[in-house]
Amino acid sequence: MKNSIDIHKVLQAFNLISKNGDKTPDGFSYQGFYAQSDFDGYNLYLTDKQTELHIFFHNKYELNAPSNELADKFIKRLLALK
Repeated sequence: MKNSIDIHKVLQAFNLISKNGDKTPDGFSYQGFYAQSDFDGYNLYLTDKQTELHIFFHNKYELNAPSNELADKFIKRLLALK
């Protein structure tokens, strides 16, 4: 799974959540996803409270999920956001 993530599409989803989501103390909430960035915007975080995708500078990333199945579902749901 890790090598099959299209970071550019994930960044588009992050932007969609940031534009259309509800403002929270830590970032934005939209359709079950939570998005936030650090103070300089170099690190982005996307989560659904079970799975977290951390995008680092230069589009490197780390995906943390309880199982591969949940990781796959997270990415599919994230990329399907409209």
